[in-house]
Amino acid sequence: MNDVQLEKWSREYKLDLINICNNANRKYLSDRLPYPYTNENAEWWLDMVEKQEGREGVFRAIFYQGKCVGNITVEKKNDVFCKDCEIGYVLNDDFSGRGIMTQAIHDICAIAFEELDILRITACVYKPNKASSKILLRNGFRQEGILKNGVYKNNEVYDLVMYGKYKEETQILDISKDELASQIHTTKLGYDRCKNNLGIEEDVIRYCQNLILNKNSHIKQEGKNYYVQLDQVEIVVNAKSFTLITAHMCRGT
Repeated sequence: MNDVQLEKWSREYKLDLINICNNANRKYLSDRLPYPYTNENAEWWLDMVEKQEGREGVFRAIFYQGKCVGNITVEKKNDVFCKDCEIGYVLNDDFSGRGIMTQAIHDICAIAFEELDILRITACVYKPNKASSKILLRNGFRQEGILKNGVYKNNEVYDLVMYGKYKEETQILDISKDELASQIHTTKLGYDRCKNNLGIEEDVIRYCQNLILNKNSHIKQEGKNYYVQLDQVEIVVNAKSFTLITAHMCRGT
């Protein structure tokens, strides 16, 4: 399975940053991102990141199979909104549809809640951007409301959907990867469902155990279930009985 890694930005990635910003799908991006994105734009932004990293935000380059393909940030707000941050992300359009941003959002939210003195992370999405909404919901964001006619871009008016993720709902896992992997089991119905969803020939339990134990897999607990994700695959396990409920491919950005 392919790795998605986040790295702090540095000037050695400057050409990658320029390439990402010039090859992103701009349909649902803010116009404050310059186009064409120049060397001067990259220098200014990297200077800003160097000053604010870890204090006013976290800024990460997204690597996929060792190649820098995207940018993701969580930046603090000011004044009475200082306990809130806004997440933003952009991906080289050549790498969309591979589940990269789903994992990147998971990772940077964990970093932001650990490193910044914040209580929540806000995301703002153009209403037609269903792919972005889907990956936010998959990462535990909640839809909080809709700002009617909130965006005007390219002579089009869009509603803006507001999402929030809260530090207080970020659960500390009470189980290790080894413990979870050793205890999962499933029913015949669950086995057949997972095998069909994943399109695999190997043993489903062994496949899921290997996924859980992978150093890059991520486990979260929501309600009665554990959710384990690695790249485009997600498995769902009951947190009490350790029954494998389902496993499926996560399509999207």
